[in-house]
Amino acid sequence: MLLLALVTVGCFAGQAFATSDPAPSSGTIEVCKASAAAPLAVTGAFGFTITDSAHATHAVSVTASAAGAPLSCSAPITVAAGAATIAETTAPWYTATSIANLPGSSAVSNQNLAAGTATVNVTAGNTDATTATVVYTNQLVTGVVEVCKTVVTGSNLTGTFAFTVTGSDGFTASTSTPVGNCSTPITVPAGQVTVTEGPAPVDVSAIAATPANALVSSNLATGTAVVGVTAGDATKQTIVTYTDNVTTLKVCKAWDGPSPTPGPFPFSYTTSAANVTAPGVTGTTTGSLSIPGGTVAAPNCQIVGQYRAGTTVALTEASTANAVNGTGTPVVGTKVESITVNPTANIVGSANLTTGSVNVSMGAGETVVTYTDEPATPGTLKICKYSGSTTLPPITTGNNGQFIFTVAGVPGTTTVQLGQCAVVGGSLTPVMFPFNSIVKITETPTAGNAVSSITVTGVQVTGGSGAPSLASGTTSVVIGSGNVTEVNYFNIDPPAAVPTPVSSSTGGSSSSSSGGGSSSGSIASAIAASTQSGGTAAVTVKGVGVTALVGTVSTSVTTKAALAKAALAKA
Repeated sequence: MLLLALVTVGCFAGQAFATSDPAPSSGTIEVCKASAAAPLAVTGAFGFTITDSAHATHAVSVTASAAGAPLSCSAPITVAAGAATIAETTAPWYTATSIANLPGSSAVSNQNLAAGTATVNVTAGNTDATTATVVYTNQLVTGVVEVCKTVVTGSNLTGTFAFTVTGSDGFTASTSTPVGNCSTPITVPAGQVTVTEGPAPVDVSAIAATPANALVSSNLATGTAVVGVTAGDATKQTIVTYTDNVTTLKVCKAWDGPSPTPGPFPFSYTTSAANVTAPGVTGTTTGSLSIPGGTVAAPNCQIVGQYRAGTTVALTEASTANAVNGTGTPVVGTKVESITVNPTANIVGSANLTTGSVNVSMGAGETVVTYTDEPATPGTLKICKYSGSTTLPPITTGNNGQFIFTVAGVPGTTTVQLGQCAVVGGSLTPVMFPFNSIVKITETPTAGNAVSSITVTGVQVTGGSGAPSLASGTTSVVIGSGNVTEVNYFNIDPPAAVPTPVSSSTGGSSSSSSGGGSSSGSIASAIAASTQSGGTAAVTVKGVGVTALVGTVSTSVTTKAALAKAALAKA
């Protein structure tokens, strides 16, 4: 009996427990979003939080529809039936102007436009008729900002500077102001806006705001400032003041080699105009400087100049490139090991170690370019001699086709056989020339031939006193590092001048005598006279009579000279 009583009590207790907290019934709710008309229209997605009668929360995002357009609403959201609270996420740049229900929907009460909250009674059910639909209408809240421009005293910066202002709700505007002035008032969404000077690069040395607590953050390197803007008209505006300075270019030089340090090292530079929004350059546009080499740990540095941000400076250490143009003298025996730019973002393209050149764009503050040089492997010099014509007779000298060259700075001479090459100093004991040294080569004149061209496998000086001269048989070359610089001389046997004939006839034959010696000119004269009507030419060379068959009147002077030389060779 006791056991039955306990079971009976337990059953009734279970029934009481089950019926004391029944599962709440549910309904549905929709949130719609509308915008006020321009110029106070809002756009984008807005967030809402719904807290139902069971204290459960539901988050939803709804995109605002334009004024007069069909409403933009969320999908039906299942919530516990009963009183639910809706809260819109608030921000300084917008406010709710109304919170209402659609006609026929559950009534909305307890609206608080400033807080963006309201209460709605959710009816149980999941039909369109039972769905509670709440409509929020928002409008833009605005404030005013001005941008002012000053420069550091003595910087000599002038001109008009451009700015971009961005804010909430996709707001963006452009403005500009001359140095010492402010922009016109700009109406912006209240709250935080970002002001940016540009286009970059800029050299902003300070950014301030009025009131002072309006400056949220700033970045001088990028020329940006985030400021707070209070809702209201120009009487409550935020003023942002930018101060600019000029940029500084510093060049440093290090020597990564044994003592003593060579040098000093010469540099040249040229600059471009600055960007169009900040025209002008305060430093010189071209110039040169000379820097002694320091160590890698402690290079020697010099200030090149100060420039407006955005100026591009092309910097070159005197190198092979200078020597080719006959300008500047590189430090022989050294070569550029590395070129670094700090900040690295200021380098334009990439550095060229061969020419020792780099371009930098002047950004905020100071740009430092560091050149490090190292010892360079010396090179050798080879001279080659070739005939420069296939139509004229082969060139020869009185020394079995050998030609003599003088190399500046090298004792003695270098002999080169026609059609061959010779290393200066000899193949077993070549002269080692320092890298980047400029060496002048001169061919000793030889009767009966002339230099027709000079080519170089390597770097040939093209300007100044080192420019090649065919008349004097000279050229200058820049010695490479660890390789052979090859100079190729091409000679021709120029046609002899044709003087007035000693004797001539109008047909048949002609004769001339040169006595004990001979002259290709006199031979050519006789041939020239005889070719007036064709025939033969009889000449006497060293007492030997030579008859040369000649052609018609069209025979060229070159051919005549060739025949003359042939006759001379036969004699």
